[in-house]
Amino acid sequence: MFKKPFKLKSQNQLKNSEKKKFINDIRAVFPALSENDISTLVSSKENIIKTRILTFKEEEVDIYSINKIPMFIEDISNNIKLPTVFMVWKFPNMLPVLTTSSAVLDKLKNGADLFFPGIYLESISNDTLNFKKQNPIAVNLVDNKAVMAVGLSLVNKDDILDPIKNKEIGKLVKIYHIAGDYLFKTNSDSVTLQLGPPEWTCTLKEESQSEDLTKDSSVEEKSVDILNTDLENCKLDQQKNLDNEVNKDSQEQDERNSSDEVLEYCFFKALKTIPKDSYPILPATFYAKYILTNIPDGKTLNLKKTKWKKFSTFLQEKSLEGLITLQQVPKNDITIAGANTNHKRVKEFVDPYNVVSVTVVPRGDNKTVVQQVYSVSACTLPFFVKFGLKKNDELTRNDVRNHLNDYIRNENLADPNKPDFVILDPILHHILNNGDVMSRGNLLSNFLQKMGVQHKVSNCSNGETIVHKGKMPYVEFEICSRVGNKKVTLISNLESYGVNINLFAKELQHKAAASTTITTSVPGKKGSQVQVQGNQIAVAFGILKEKYNLTEKCVKGLEKALKKEKGKSK
Repeated sequence: MFKKPFKLKSQNQLKNSEKKKFINDIRAVFPALSENDISTLVSSKENIIKTRILTFKEEEVDIYSINKIPMFIEDISNNIKLPTVFMVWKFPNMLPVLTTSSAVLDKLKNGADLFFPGIYLESISNDTLNFKKQNPIAVNLVDNKAVMAVGLSLVNKDDILDPIKNKEIGKLVKIYHIAGDYLFKTNSDSVTLQLGPPEWTCTLKEESQSEDLTKDSSVEEKSVDILNTDLENCKLDQQKNLDNEVNKDSQEQDERNSSDEVLEYCFFKALKTIPKDSYPILPATFYAKYILTNIPDGKTLNLKKTKWKKFSTFLQEKSLEGLITLQQVPKNDITIAGANTNHKRVKEFVDPYNVVSVTVVPRGDNKTVVQQVYSVSACTLPFFVKFGLKKNDELTRNDVRNHLNDYIRNENLADPNKPDFVILDPILHHILNNGDVMSRGNLLSNFLQKMGVQHKVSNCSNGETIVHKGKMPYVEFEICSRVGNKKVTLISNLESYGVNINLFAKELQHKAAASTTITTSVPGKKGSQVQVQGNQIAVAFGILKEKYNLTEKCVKGLEKALKKEKGKSK
């Protein structure tokens, strides 16, 4: 059902009355859940979010999320409620479980249902929860008892155990949801649970070792040998798959990670800068106006090389995370209705690029280069020691990225089930202090936040190197009123870019045909400030762009410049 990306139709929080009805429905459908289980799952203060989606087969499905984790799904047309694998991991005894192999699981991931020959009959016993046709049922693996899939049983338990009736069984379970599908991926912190083989495999193995090697027991021993061989083969296949994941071409993986990182960077920067009254915004407009324009210098964005493939899929994931609100409009289109700027990820977002690699030409051929560098902090020192670095050593962003990639590769920290996620070992966990896994894009940005940051402005007109700790300041333009309501333009932070303040003021005076004044000490500002009569932002920026090669990314307040009147003759 969730093999391919789905469309989001609506999202809302359940009211108290709806919440009570939902809990009663869960009690009725899943009697194995105790009252204590239900109280643990949904406390009186817990909010339940219902998200209605449209699958790639045009099926309407409701997803019920608790603490931002999808816990139940409801097939609306067939009135079927099922738990997700996250729910069954939390309460493993809530459903009867059938066991299959990794090879069969691969077929289930491709959209197949579970057939009778694909299960181990030994996994079904009198202790197994009873189930009948159309009852919810779970599927695990012979080498991992954690549930990997959830669906509906198409037969009764008694029919499976009947040696005559089970010969007529074909399709056994209709699969609805599986670990690794697009519903599973909506939980950004999801990692496949590993719990080891089911208990019945150990019991069977012990029984086989305690029995005498007689002819009467040869058939049973053969069955046990086959099972043990399957177990070993499953482990070998799992290790082989892990090795293949780790040994993937690093260049291709880095390119995908880079595209993922750029898209998320542009998205969060947009959320931080878009005014609330600008919403609603169509996705196409959002992408063109706020994503493409925020791509950092020297970076490219190829949507097809991201893990989302499509911008609509990316937006749906961010909606499920609670970052934005999507709303359906006529003709089945989706619009971005608003953004949650109070979300933890938005608040913690720090622009790691800021002003980077800006080339300034103050005079002649002397170029001023602004470079953002990061320094090894006490917090990150245990990591960089492995690369022969010491505290306060300086690195570029690419240096840090390369060290992280090398470390992940050398320590085999790539998640075998989600290659774009990294398992945090004790060193990374101590530095980041954020869960056990993290996406590569978030890993780099969060890691950089733990380092010292500074900007070096070298080869200035005075021949010195200027160092700025923290963020690189913008050249600021301000319009103020003086006596008689006369407008003046104030320009600050010019010296941060190696601009000769006296030469700049003189040229500005000449081009604007207006008097200029230099103030050497201004409260709240660093360095000198240039004042010129009238709104001269356009003229001042023209000088900075032409003679000093500054771009719009280096300045603040450019939108206050006077606009040329339409139709006015030159």
